[in-house]
Amino acid sequence: GITTLFIWDDYGQHSYRLKVFNEDLSQLKRHADSLLRELGVPGLQLKINEAEAKLVLLGEADSLDEKERVLSALSSVKDKILDLATIKEERNLVKIDMQIFEISRDDIKKLGLNYTDSTVLTDNADKALNKITDMFATSKWSRAQLNVTINHLISVGKIRVLSRPKLVCLSGKEAEFVVGGQFPITKTTTTTTSTTSEVEFKDYGINLKIKPIVKDEEDILLAVSNEIIEIDSSVSVSGSTPAFSTRNTKTELYLKSGNSLVISGLIKNQETDTVEKFPGMADIPILGILFRSKNFQQKQTELVILITPEIVSGSSSLEGKDIFPEAGQRKYENKAERALREFRGKEEKGYSSGLDSYIDDIKSQIVSSIGYPSLARELGVSGTVKVRLRILSDGWLKEALVVSSSGSELLDNSTLRSIKKLAPFSSFPGSLERNEIAVDIPIVYN
Repeated sequence: GITTLFIWDDYGQHSYRLKVFNEDLSQLKRHADSLLRELGVPGLQLKINEAEAKLVLLGEADSLDEKERVLSALSSVKDKILDLATIKEERNLVKIDMQIFEISRDDIKKLGLNYTDSTVLTDNADKALNKITDMFATSKWSRAQLNVTINHLISVGKIRVLSRPKLVCLSGKEAEFVVGGQFPITKTTTTTTSTTSEVEFKDYGINLKIKPIVKDEEDILLAVSNEIIEIDSSVSVSGSTPAFSTRNTKTELYLKSGNSLVISGLIKNQETDTVEKFPGMADIPILGILFRSKNFQQKQTELVILITPEIVSGSSSLEGKDIFPEAGQRKYENKAERALREFRGKEEKGYSSGLDSYIDDIKSQIVSSIGYPSLARELGVSGTVKVRLRILSDGWLKEALVVSSSGSELLDNSTLRSIKKLAPFSSFPGSLERNEIAVDIPIVYN
Protein backbone atom coordinates (compact mmCIF):
# COMPACT_ATOMS: atom_id res chain seq x y z
CA GLY A 1 0.00 0.00 0.00
CA ILE A 2 0.87 3.69 0.32
CA THR A 3 2.03 5.45 3.49
CA THR A 4 3.60 8.73 4.55
CA LEU A 5 6.98 8.92 6.27
CA PHE A 6 7.63 11.94 8.55
CA ILE A 7 11.17 13.00 9.48
CA TRP A 8 12.14 15.73 11.93
CA ASP A 9 15.63 17.26 11.94
CA ASP A 10 17.31 20.60 12.67
CA TYR A 11 15.67 22.09 9.61
CA GLY A 12 12.15 21.13 10.58
CA GLN A 13 9.63 18.50 9.47
CA HIS A 14 9.82 16.63 6.18
CA SER A 15 7.27 14.24 4.73
CA TYR A 16 7.74 11.62 2.06
CA ARG A 17 5.05 9.58 0.37
CA LEU A 18 6.11 5.93 0.14
CA LYS A 19 4.68 3.04 -1.83
CA VAL A 20 5.24 -0.35 -0.17
CA PHE A 21 5.42 -3.45 -2.39
CA ASN A 22 4.98 -7.08 -1.34
CA GLU A 23 8.18 -9.09 -1.16
CA ASP A 24 8.63 -11.28 -4.22
CA LEU A 25 8.80 -14.83 -2.84
CA SER A 26 8.67 -16.60 -6.19
CA GLN A 27 12.45 -16.77 -6.59
CA LEU A 28 12.86 -18.02 -3.02
CA LYS A 29 10.20 -20.67 -3.66
CA ARG A 30 11.98 -21.91 -6.79
CA HIS A 31 15.18 -22.34 -4.79
CA ALA A 32 13.38 -24.16 -1.96
CA ASP A 33 11.47 -26.39 -4.41
CA SER A 34 14.75 -27.50 -5.98
CA LEU A 35 16.02 -28.52 -2.53
CA LEU A 36 12.88 -30.58 -1.90
CA ARG A 37 13.32 -32.37 -5.23
CA GLU A 38 16.92 -33.23 -4.40
CA LEU A 39 15.87 -34.60 -1.01
CA GLY A 40 13.22 -36.82 -2.62
CA VAL A 41 10.27 -35.99 -0.36
CA PRO A 42 7.16 -36.13 -2.57
CA GLY A 43 4.85 -35.85 0.43
CA LEU A 44 5.93 -32.26 1.21
CA GLN A 45 5.40 -29.09 -0.79
CA LEU A 46 5.79 -25.31 -0.46
CA LYS A 47 3.17 -22.65 -1.12
CA ILE A 48 3.40 -18.86 -1.05
CA ASN A 49 1.28 -17.11 1.59
CA GLU A 50 1.02 -13.45 0.58
CA ALA A 51 -0.74 -12.40 3.80
CA GLU A 52 2.06 -13.72 6.01
CA ALA A 53 4.80 -13.01 3.43
CA LYS A 54 6.15 -16.51 3.99
CA LEU A 55 6.53 -19.89 2.33
CA VAL A 56 4.24 -22.46 3.93
CA LEU A 57 5.54 -26.03 4.24
CA LEU A 58 2.57 -28.37 3.77
CA GLY A 59 2.01 -32.11 3.43
CA GLU A 60 2.92 -35.21 5.40
CA ALA A 61 6.43 -36.48 6.12
CA ASP A 62 7.02 -40.22 6.37
CA SER A 63 8.93 -39.81 9.64
CA LEU A 64 10.29 -37.26 12.08
CA ASP A 65 13.79 -37.80 10.64
CA GLU A 66 12.54 -36.90 7.16
CA LYS A 67 10.91 -33.70 8.38
CA GLU A 68 14.01 -32.67 10.34
CA ARG A 69 16.14 -33.35 7.26
CA VAL A 70 13.94 -31.01 5.18
CA LEU A 71 13.98 -28.23 7.79
CA SER A 72 17.75 -28.56 8.08
CA ALA A 73 18.12 -28.16 4.29
CA LEU A 74 15.92 -25.03 4.44
CA SER A 75 17.70 -23.58 7.47
CA SER A 76 19.22 -20.73 5.42
CA VAL A 77 15.71 -19.35 4.80
CA LYS A 78 14.05 -20.58 8.01
CA ASP A 79 12.79 -17.05 8.83
CA LYS A 80 10.67 -17.21 5.69
CA ILE A 81 9.31 -20.74 6.30
CA LEU A 82 6.04 -21.41 8.11
CA ASP A 83 6.07 -25.10 9.08
CA LEU A 84 2.61 -26.69 8.92
CA ALA A 85 3.77 -30.14 7.79
CA THR A 86 2.62 -33.17 9.75
CA ILE A 87 4.24 -36.55 10.37
CA LYS A 88 2.65 -39.75 9.15
CA GLU A 89 1.11 -41.59 12.06
CA GLU A 90 2.90 -44.84 12.92
CA ARG A 91 0.55 -47.70 12.03
CA ASN A 92 2.87 -50.67 12.15
CA LEU A 93 1.84 -53.29 14.70
CA VAL A 94 3.87 -56.40 15.45
CA LYS A 95 2.43 -59.63 16.87
CA ILE A 96 4.97 -61.48 19.00
CA ASP A 97 4.53 -65.19 19.66
CA MET A 98 6.90 -66.62 22.28
CA GLN A 99 7.64 -70.02 23.75
CA ILE A 100 9.85 -70.38 26.82
CA PHE A 101 10.79 -73.88 27.93
CA GLU A 102 13.46 -75.87 29.74
CA ILE A 103 15.03 -78.94 28.22
CA SER A 104 17.84 -81.23 29.29
CA ARG A 105 21.19 -80.98 27.54
CA ASP A 106 20.79 -84.58 26.40
CA ASP A 107 17.57 -83.78 24.53
CA ILE A 108 18.48 -80.36 23.20
CA LYS A 109 20.69 -81.95 20.56
CA LYS A 110 17.50 -83.24 18.98
CA LEU A 111 16.64 -79.60 18.28
CA GLY A 112 19.96 -79.01 16.53
CA LEU A 113 21.14 -76.36 19.00
CA ASN A 114 24.55 -75.93 20.61
CA TYR A 115 25.62 -74.02 23.71
CA THR A 116 25.85 -70.58 22.07
CA ASP A 117 23.34 -71.04 19.28
CA SER A 118 21.04 -68.27 18.18
CA THR A 119 19.07 -69.84 15.35
CA VAL A 120 16.79 -68.22 12.80
CA LEU A 121 13.91 -70.36 11.52
CA THR A 122 12.04 -69.73 8.29
CA ASP A 123 8.90 -71.18 6.77
CA ASN A 124 10.98 -72.70 3.96
CA ALA A 125 13.26 -75.51 5.06
CA ASP A 126 15.36 -75.32 1.87
CA LYS A 127 15.99 -71.58 2.05
CA ALA A 128 19.59 -70.80 2.94
CA LEU A 129 20.04 -68.44 5.85
CA ASN A 130 22.28 -65.40 5.94
CA LYS A 131 24.94 -65.40 8.60
CA ILE A 132 23.95 -63.26 11.59
CA THR A 133 27.30 -62.74 13.27
CA ASP A 134 30.44 -64.78 13.79
CA MET A 135 29.43 -65.31 17.43
CA PHE A 136 26.18 -67.11 16.65
CA ALA A 137 25.56 -70.29 14.73
CA THR A 138 22.62 -70.76 12.38
CA SER A 139 20.63 -73.78 11.29
CA LYS A 140 18.44 -74.62 8.30
CA TRP A 141 15.48 -75.74 10.32
CA SER A 142 12.01 -74.74 9.24
CA ARG A 143 9.64 -73.48 11.90
CA ALA A 144 7.24 -76.31 11.12
CA GLN A 145 9.99 -78.90 11.64
CA LEU A 146 10.96 -77.39 14.98
CA ASN A 147 7.36 -77.22 16.20
CA VAL A 148 6.87 -80.91 15.41
CA THR A 149 10.01 -81.81 17.37
CA ILE A 150 9.06 -79.58 20.31
CA ASN A 151 5.53 -80.97 20.49
CA HIS A 152 6.88 -84.52 20.48
CA LEU A 153 9.34 -83.80 23.30
CA ILE A 154 6.57 -82.13 25.32
CA SER A 155 4.28 -85.14 24.85
CA VAL A 156 6.93 -87.52 26.21
CA GLY A 157 7.82 -85.23 29.12
CA LYS A 158 11.25 -84.19 27.87
CA ILE A 159 10.41 -80.46 27.77
CA ARG A 160 9.01 -78.37 30.61
CA VAL A 161 7.03 -75.47 29.17
CA LEU A 162 7.49 -72.38 31.35
CA SER A 163 5.33 -69.95 29.41
CA ARG A 164 3.74 -69.28 26.01
CA PRO A 165 2.98 -65.54 26.02
CA LYS A 166 1.51 -63.73 23.02
CA LEU A 167 1.17 -59.98 22.61
CA VAL A 168 0.90 -57.15 20.09
CA CYS A 169 2.88 -53.91 20.28
CA LEU A 170 3.61 -50.85 18.17
CA SER A 171 6.75 -50.75 16.08
CA GLY A 172 9.51 -48.96 17.98
CA LYS A 173 7.90 -49.58 21.38
CA GLU A 174 9.22 -52.03 23.95
CA ALA A 175 7.07 -54.93 25.06
CA GLU A 176 7.85 -56.51 28.42
CA PHE A 177 6.78 -59.91 29.70
CA VAL A 178 7.25 -60.78 33.35
CA VAL A 179 6.30 -64.02 35.09
CA GLY A 180 7.44 -64.84 38.60
CA GLY A 181 6.96 -63.53 42.09
CA GLN A 182 8.61 -62.02 45.14
CA PHE A 183 10.46 -63.89 47.88
CA PRO A 184 10.40 -62.43 51.41
CA ILE A 185 13.78 -61.91 53.07
CA THR A 186 14.02 -60.92 56.73
CA LYS A 187 16.65 -58.31 57.57
CA THR A 188 17.63 -57.96 61.20
CA THR A 189 19.33 -54.88 62.60
CA THR A 190 20.90 -55.08 66.05
CA THR A 191 21.95 -52.08 68.09
CA THR A 192 23.18 -51.70 71.65
CA THR A 193 19.65 -51.07 72.86
CA SER A 194 17.35 -53.08 70.60
CA THR A 195 16.94 -55.51 67.72
CA THR A 196 14.61 -54.73 64.83
CA SER A 197 13.53 -56.84 61.89
CA GLU A 198 12.03 -55.86 58.56
CA VAL A 199 10.95 -57.84 55.52
CA GLU A 200 12.37 -57.07 52.10
CA PHE A 201 11.00 -58.69 48.93
CA LYS A 202 13.30 -59.93 46.18
CA ASP A 203 11.97 -60.48 42.65
CA TYR A 204 12.44 -63.83 40.93
CA GLY A 205 11.24 -65.34 37.65
CA ILE A 206 11.51 -64.50 33.95
CA ASN A 207 11.79 -60.95 32.62
CA LEU A 208 11.71 -60.74 28.82
CA LYS A 209 11.95 -57.41 26.96
CA ILE A 210 11.40 -57.20 23.20
CA LYS A 211 11.58 -54.11 20.99
CA PRO A 212 10.57 -54.69 17.33
CA ILE A 213 11.15 -51.96 14.73
CA VAL A 214 9.54 -52.44 11.32
CA LYS A 215 11.99 -51.35 8.63
CA ASP A 216 9.90 -52.17 5.57
CA GLU A 217 7.09 -54.50 4.54
CA GLU A 218 8.96 -57.65 5.63
CA ASP A 219 12.08 -56.77 7.65
CA ILE A 220 11.98 -56.34 11.43
CA LEU A 221 14.87 -55.14 13.61
CA LEU A 222 14.44 -57.11 16.82
CA ALA A 223 16.15 -56.24 20.12
CA VAL A 224 15.75 -58.92 22.80
CA SER A 225 16.95 -59.01 26.40
CA ASN A 226 16.10 -61.77 28.85
CA GLU A 227 16.84 -62.31 32.54
CA ILE A 228 16.10 -65.37 34.65
CA ILE A 229 16.33 -65.02 38.44
CA GLU A 230 15.97 -68.22 40.48
CA ILE A 231 16.09 -69.06 44.16
CA ASP A 232 19.24 -71.08 44.84
CA SER A 233 18.58 -73.06 48.01
CA SER A 234 21.98 -74.75 47.78
CA VAL A 235 23.61 -71.50 48.88
CA SER A 236 22.30 -69.66 51.92
CA VAL A 237 23.24 -66.84 54.27
CA SER A 238 22.96 -67.35 58.03
CA GLY A 239 21.46 -70.76 57.37
CA SER A 240 18.00 -69.54 56.36
CA THR A 241 18.26 -66.79 53.74
CA PRO A 242 18.70 -68.31 50.26
CA ALA A 243 20.83 -66.93 47.48
CA PHE A 244 19.61 -66.06 43.98
CA SER A 245 21.08 -67.21 40.68
CA THR A 246 20.80 -65.03 37.58
CA ARG A 247 21.04 -65.94 33.91
CA ASN A 248 20.64 -63.35 31.15
CA THR A 249 21.05 -62.83 27.42
CA LYS A 250 20.85 -59.84 25.10
CA THR A 251 20.87 -59.68 21.30
CA GLU A 252 19.78 -57.55 18.35
CA LEU A 253 19.28 -58.71 14.76
CA TYR A 254 17.14 -58.50 11.63
CA LEU A 255 14.34 -60.99 10.95
CA LYS A 256 11.82 -61.46 8.19
CA SER A 257 8.20 -61.16 9.28
CA GLY A 258 7.01 -64.60 10.38
CA ASN A 259 10.50 -66.05 10.90
CA SER A 260 11.53 -67.29 14.33
CA LEU A 261 14.52 -66.63 16.55
CA VAL A 262 15.71 -69.34 18.94
CA ILE A 263 17.95 -68.27 21.81
CA SER A 264 19.66 -70.95 23.87
CA GLY A 265 22.71 -71.31 26.07
CA LEU A 266 21.22 -70.48 29.49
CA ILE A 267 22.52 -73.53 31.37
CA LYS A 268 21.51 -74.68 34.86
CA ASN A 269 23.45 -77.41 36.69
CA GLN A 270 21.67 -79.66 39.18
CA GLU A 271 23.26 -82.34 41.33
CA THR A 272 21.08 -85.00 42.96
CA ASP A 273 21.85 -88.14 44.88
CA THR A 274 19.74 -91.28 44.74
CA VAL A 275 19.76 -93.82 47.57
CA GLU A 276 19.05 -97.45 46.66
CA LYS A 277 18.45 -99.85 49.53
CA PHE A 278 17.21 -103.35 50.32
CA PRO A 279 13.83 -103.06 52.11
CA GLY A 280 14.04 -103.83 55.84
CA MET A 281 17.72 -104.81 55.89
CA ALA A 282 18.94 -101.30 55.00
CA ASP A 283 17.40 -99.85 58.18
CA ILE A 284 19.44 -102.04 60.56
CA PRO A 285 21.85 -99.84 62.56
CA ILE A 286 25.48 -100.06 61.47
CA LEU A 287 24.92 -103.16 59.32
CA GLY A 288 22.33 -101.35 57.20
CA ILE A 289 25.04 -99.52 55.31
CA LEU A 290 25.95 -102.81 53.67
CA PHE A 291 22.48 -102.94 52.09
CA ARG A 292 22.44 -99.32 50.80
CA SER A 293 24.15 -97.61 47.88
CA LYS A 294 24.25 -93.89 47.03
CA ASN A 295 24.46 -92.71 43.44
CA PHE A 296 25.31 -89.09 42.64
CA GLN A 297 23.86 -87.72 39.40
CA GLN A 298 24.52 -84.44 37.61
CA LYS A 299 21.87 -82.96 35.35
CA GLN A 300 22.12 -79.97 33.03
CA THR A 301 19.03 -78.16 31.80
CA GLU A 302 18.93 -75.35 29.30
CA LEU A 303 16.47 -72.50 28.90
CA VAL A 304 15.33 -72.07 25.29
CA ILE A 305 13.37 -69.05 24.04
CA LEU A 306 11.53 -69.19 20.71
CA ILE A 307 10.39 -65.77 19.42
CA THR A 308 8.30 -65.25 16.27
CA PRO A 309 7.52 -61.62 15.32
CA GLU A 310 4.99 -60.94 12.58
CA ILE A 311 3.87 -57.66 11.04
CA VAL A 312 0.09 -57.44 11.31
CA SER A 313 -0.48 -53.71 10.76
CA GLY A 314 -3.01 -52.23 8.39
CA SER A 315 -6.77 -52.53 8.31
CA SER A 316 -6.64 -55.20 5.62
CA SER A 317 -4.65 -57.55 7.84
CA LEU A 318 -6.42 -56.96 11.14
CA GLU A 319 -10.00 -55.89 10.51
CA GLY A 320 -12.41 -58.61 11.56
CA LYS A 321 -9.67 -61.21 12.12
CA ASP A 322 -8.61 -63.15 15.18
CA ILE A 323 -5.01 -62.17 15.91
CA PHE A 324 -4.46 -65.36 17.93
CA PRO A 325 -6.70 -68.02 16.34
CA GLU A 326 -5.34 -70.73 18.62
CA ALA A 327 -6.81 -68.97 21.64
CA GLY A 328 -10.29 -70.39 20.90
CA GLN A 329 -13.43 -68.56 19.88
CA ARG A 330 -12.56 -65.36 21.75
CA LYS A 331 -11.94 -62.43 19.41
CA TYR A 332 -9.49 -59.68 20.15
CA GLU A 333 -10.93 -56.32 19.19
CA ASN A 334 -8.44 -54.26 17.25
CA LYS A 335 -8.59 -51.16 19.42
CA ALA A 336 -5.45 -49.65 17.89
CA GLU A 337 -6.95 -49.70 14.40
CA ARG A 338 -10.21 -48.29 15.70
CA ALA A 339 -8.43 -45.41 17.43
CA LEU A 340 -6.45 -44.60 14.30
CA ARG A 341 -9.61 -44.70 12.22
CA GLU A 342 -11.36 -42.31 14.59
CA PHE A 343 -8.28 -40.11 14.65
CA ARG A 344 -8.58 -39.63 10.92
CA GLY A 345 -12.22 -38.67 11.22
CA LYS A 346 -13.63 -41.61 9.28
CA GLU A 347 -17.09 -42.23 10.61
CA GLU A 348 -18.09 -45.87 10.83
CA LYS A 349 -21.45 -47.12 9.71
CA GLY A 350 -23.96 -47.91 12.39
CA TYR A 351 -23.29 -44.86 14.56
CA SER A 352 -26.25 -44.35 16.84
CA SER A 353 -28.42 -41.26 16.68
CA GLY A 354 -27.08 -40.39 20.14
CA LEU A 355 -23.59 -39.97 18.73
CA ASP A 356 -24.79 -37.79 15.84
CA SER A 357 -26.72 -35.59 18.24
CA TYR A 358 -23.75 -35.30 20.60
CA ILE A 359 -21.38 -34.28 17.77
CA ASP A 360 -23.88 -31.72 16.48
CA ASP A 361 -24.08 -30.17 19.96
CA ILE A 362 -20.28 -29.94 20.17
CA LYS A 363 -20.08 -28.28 16.75
CA SER A 364 -22.82 -25.80 17.65
CA GLN A 365 -21.05 -24.81 20.88
CA ILE A 366 -17.77 -24.20 19.10
CA VAL A 367 -19.13 -22.32 16.09
CA SER A 368 -21.30 -20.04 18.24
CA SER A 369 -18.49 -19.15 20.65
CA ILE A 370 -15.63 -18.47 18.23
CA GLY A 371 -15.20 -14.84 17.18
CA TYR A 372 -13.26 -13.27 14.34
CA PRO A 373 -9.87 -12.10 15.70
CA SER A 374 -9.85 -8.29 15.54
CA LEU A 375 -6.30 -8.12 14.23
CA ALA A 376 -7.09 -10.59 11.45
CA ARG A 377 -10.18 -8.58 10.54
CA GLU A 378 -8.17 -5.34 10.37
CA LEU A 379 -5.52 -6.97 8.19
CA GLY A 380 -8.16 -8.51 5.95
CA VAL A 381 -6.96 -12.06 6.67
CA SER A 382 -9.48 -14.76 5.78
CA GLY A 383 -9.53 -18.51 5.30
CA THR A 384 -10.89 -21.84 6.49
CA VAL A 385 -9.23 -23.81 9.28
CA LYS A 386 -10.16 -27.44 9.93
CA VAL A 387 -9.54 -28.74 13.44
CA ARG A 388 -9.68 -32.28 14.77
CA LEU A 389 -10.78 -32.94 18.35
CA ARG A 390 -10.36 -36.10 20.38
CA ILE A 391 -12.92 -36.04 23.21
CA LEU A 392 -12.94 -38.52 26.10
CA SER A 393 -16.12 -40.11 27.45
CA ASP A 394 -16.22 -37.71 30.44
CA GLY A 395 -16.13 -34.71 28.09
CA TRP A 396 -12.50 -33.76 28.61
CA LEU A 397 -10.53 -32.69 25.54
CA LYS A 398 -7.69 -35.15 25.00
CA GLU A 399 -6.24 -33.43 21.92
CA ALA A 400 -6.96 -30.56 19.54
CA LEU A 401 -4.93 -30.00 16.39
CA VAL A 402 -5.12 -28.28 13.01
CA VAL A 403 -5.45 -30.79 10.16
CA SER A 404 -6.02 -28.20 7.42
CA SER A 405 -4.55 -24.73 7.88
CA SER A 406 -6.25 -21.48 6.94
CA GLY A 407 -2.88 -20.21 5.72
CA SER A 408 -2.60 -17.87 8.70
CA GLU A 409 -1.01 -18.77 12.02
CA LEU A 410 -3.09 -16.02 13.60
CA LEU A 411 -6.39 -17.69 12.66
CA ASP A 412 -5.14 -21.23 13.41
CA ASN A 413 -3.82 -20.41 16.89
CA SER A 414 -6.85 -18.28 17.78
CA THR A 415 -9.18 -21.17 16.86
CA LEU A 416 -7.31 -23.69 19.02
CA ARG A 417 -7.23 -21.32 22.00
CA SER A 418 -10.97 -20.68 21.77
CA ILE A 419 -11.81 -24.41 21.60
CA LYS A 420 -9.57 -25.31 24.55
CA LYS A 421 -11.31 -22.65 26.67
CA LEU A 422 -14.66 -24.38 26.06
CA ALA A 423 -13.49 -27.73 27.43
CA PRO A 424 -14.61 -29.82 29.19
CA PHE A 425 -17.73 -30.58 27.17
CA SER A 426 -20.69 -32.62 28.36
CA SER A 427 -20.21 -36.37 29.00
CA PHE A 428 -21.12 -38.98 26.39
CA PRO A 429 -24.77 -40.13 26.36
CA GLY A 430 -25.41 -43.48 28.03
CA SER A 431 -26.11 -45.20 24.71
CA LEU A 432 -22.62 -44.35 23.43
CA GLU A 433 -20.29 -47.15 24.55
CA ARG A 434 -16.97 -45.59 23.58
CA ASN A 435 -13.93 -44.35 25.45
CA GLU A 436 -13.32 -41.47 23.06
CA ILE A 437 -14.42 -40.00 19.73
CA ALA A 438 -12.76 -37.90 17.03
CA VAL A 439 -14.58 -34.93 15.49
CA ASP A 440 -13.51 -32.78 12.52
CA ILE A 441 -14.85 -29.21 12.51
CA PRO A 442 -14.25 -26.63 9.73
CA ILE A 443 -14.27 -22.95 10.80
CA VAL A 444 -14.69 -20.32 8.05
CA TYR A 445 -13.35 -16.78 8.54
CA ASN A 446 -14.58 -14.39 5.84
